[in-house]
Amino acid sequence: MFIICPPSPSEAPSIASIHISSMSSNPLLPLQFPTPASLADLHLHLASNALDHLSRRPPHILVARAVDAVPMPALYPKVKAPSPSNTPDSGNGSGTVVASFAKWDIVRPHRHRNPPACPPSSPHPPPLLKPALGSQRLEPGRVSKGAWQELNGGDAPLWRQHHHQEAEEAEAEAKTEKEDGQNEKQREEEDEEEEWPASANREYLTAYSSAASTARREAMGSRPFLHLTFICTDLRFRGHGVGTLLMRAVTEVAKTEGLPVFLESTIDAVPFYEKLGFVRVGGFRMSIPVDGPPSPKEGFYEEVCMLLEQEST
Repeated sequence: MFIICPPSPSEAPSIASIHISSMSSNPLLPLQFPTPASLADLHLHLASNALDHLSRRPPHILVARAVDAVPMPALYPKVKAPSPSNTPDSGNGSGTVVASFAKWDIVRPHRHRNPPACPPSSPHPPPLLKPALGSQRLEPGRVSKGAWQELNGGDAPLWRQHHHQEAEEAEAEAKTEKEDGQNEKQREEEDEEEEWPASANREYLTAYSSAASTARREAMGSRPFLHLTFICTDLRFRGHGVGTLLMRAVTEVAKTEGLPVFLESTIDAVPFYEKLGFVRVGGFRMSIPVDGPPSPKEGFYEEVCMLLEQEST
């Protein structure tokens, strides 16, 4: 039996351990984090990242906790996380164990507002990119409040009309800036370069980030979407359907937001996502050494961009 819920802060190390162990067969891992020290730093980084996703409101991370479930015999990969791995009593102290987790981001492209037109009566028009103080953008056929008062014989002083108009604009501007600030909190991860540990091999981290970002922009353009960044399962719990349970939970989050779900999939995981209704919308490929650097042989690593649209009602 599995319970889908946000993790507790104490489960962050277990989440990081699952993340690293599930990537053991990925050829990028030893290229990006080639030493035991870099893997230890990666574990700390991933635990911190899990806490960051948990701190968002609502949280952008879910775990599947195994309750009264007997995992398969441990099939430990070649690469182990350097910190303690899951035990039946790790995490929240309730006898449950984290079997899988999913992390995501909400991507909403930035809005760009057009500057208001310069009022015709302004004796010294400001630069095009700076709105004039006291200016007000009006819809066709509408007249500003101050102008309407003048047309109807109002005797309010011009300075009072001007400041009243400025107050209205300031209020509207503050409201818009607040909305923009809320959208800014849900910015796309590629807008900021992630600060990886200094011990990591940045050459392959940068190459992957650049290739993935380009493919993501080509696939989604300016559309908002839920970006499923990782879904990883403890190797002992694979084959128990826990990944499907988490995917359904993430899909419900996307439905609440009214967004499609986008992800980058490794080649071997594509059939799993296709069974859940995802379709291919692009992909990318990058050159990597076959046997790890230094190597005269070159191969490639590729991922497939996939999308799950929300059903129209």
